[in-house]
Parts: sequence; structure tokens; C-alpha cells
Amino acid sequence: KYGISKRSYPNLDIKNLTRSEAIAIYKRDYYDRLGVGEISDLRLAYHYFDMGVNAGVGRAKQLMVKAMEIADKNPDAELWKIYRDLREQFYKSIATGQKAKFLAGWLKRVNYNLA
Repeated sequence: KYGISKRSYPNLDIKNLTRSEAIAIYKRDYYDRLGVGEISDLRLAYHYFDMGVNAGVGRAKQLMVKAMEIADKNPDAELWKIYRDLREQFYKSIATGQKAKFLAGWLKRVNYNLA
């Protein structure tokens, strides 16, 4: 419900979960843990937060470190584009076997237009 699963929150009453409770979970467990509020570029903030929700906070942070390393070597590159491209590469790399059916949805998230 609201993207919150019993698997991730086994002690939570998912059936009776309210929208405001779900928002609080997303804020506490993803937005705050990732420090999304400190990111001034809305495009980067979106991709970082969405990656955290979809693939885990650890994976989101791991990709951010890699994106920053790439950006340091390419000062003309935009960090949000690097991060977006790394997300796409990650999803393509795991879209094998049973997970292949999710690739189109993952790429739709990656290519969501914020403009």
C-alpha cells in the first residue's frame, strides 16, 4: 500500500496504513537518510531519492559516490545526468531472468521528465 510492503515492514499494519503514515515512512527512511533536502538540483534529488526507494539507500549512496568520482574527472558534465546514466546501467545489469520483466518500468522511472 502506497508502495510500502509487508516484506520491508513486517511489523506494520499495511492494510490500515494511512497516506500520512506512508509519507512519514518515506521521509524518515529515505528522504532524511539520504539527505535529499540538502541537494539543490531538483533533478539530482529526484533520481537519488527514487533510487533509494527502488533499490535501497545503500545502492543509492553507492551510485552517488561513483557519480561524483566521474563528475570530478569531467568538470563539464552535469552530476544529475551522470547519476541518471548510472541508474540506467544498474537496472540493465540486473534485468536478467525473472527480473527482465521489470526493466521497462525501471527505465520509465529513470527517464521520467521533470521539466
